[in-house]
Amino acid sequence: MDIRRKGRVDTSLIGQNEGTTSMLNWVSEAKQQKLRCLYTNARSLGIKKEELELLVQEMKPDIIGITETWWNTRHDWSTGIEGYVLFRKDRNKGKGGGVALYINDEVDCKEIKSDGMEKSESIWANNTLGKKTIRSSPRIVLGVCYRPPGSNLDVDRDLFNVFNEVNTYGNCVIMGDFSFPDIAWRTSASNNDRAQIFLDVIADEFLHQVVAEPTRGDAILDLVLVRSEDFIEEMVVGDNLGSSNHEPIQFKLNGRINKKKSETRVFDFKR
Repeated sequence: MDIRRKGRVDTSLIGQNEGTTSMLNWVSEAKQQKLRCLYTNARSLGIKKEELELLVQEMKPDIIGITETWWNTRHDWSTGIEGYVLFRKDRNKGKGGGVALYINDEVDCKEIKSDGMEKSESIWANNTLGKKTIRSSPRIVLGVCYRPPGSNLDVDRDLFNVFNEVNTYGNCVIMGDFSFPDIAWRTSASNNDRAQIFLDVIADEFLHQVVAEPTRGDAILDLVLVRSEDFIEEMVVGDNLGSSNHEPIQFKLNGRINKKKSETRVFDFKR
């Protein structure tokens, strides 16, 4: 099930379907040099890595956000994708979880770290937009977050504090699975107290949720939060990755890529 509209995202499309968009058409517009983004909850990327690489070759996204990688140090040798810088955070205790952010190695980017961010299951990077790297070049913060079902109040508080922190950087795009199936996004309301707190937080941070189609069953679990809806130019939901029961989300950001002079590829396996 896909959503596609040239120009701005229209939240009135929630619950509607304007037809199927072919992936080939989406790729053919790469010459626009917009930041092309792909996000999905993989539910164990280890067994789906080759499929992800094939998808990347076909779509050629600049940004790839993944939740539930289920990685640990045993996966260090197999996590990289040629042509991308990888930032990742594995779950320290227990199975599952984990987040990853791949960024085209021609995009000027740098990981953001803080004590607050260390407490949440999230990864963040600052990216420079524009044709040349100058002091006044616009920047955008990209984040990938995973909030497991049944998270306690402390986990929620740590994550929401990070939202407040990254908002100080200016423009931000937050991708992730937040496990709030009870939210009716058409009205931004919920009878669930914890979900209502989440709605209040994103409203206080002036964030807009722009995914309009279900990403797992009938629920919109996987979200894209932005400061300005004008920053999103196109969105497609559909075609799940392998055995994952979450639908991937594709979209473009209204900002031109700032390419680095160096072609050096760096993969970060420190985390």
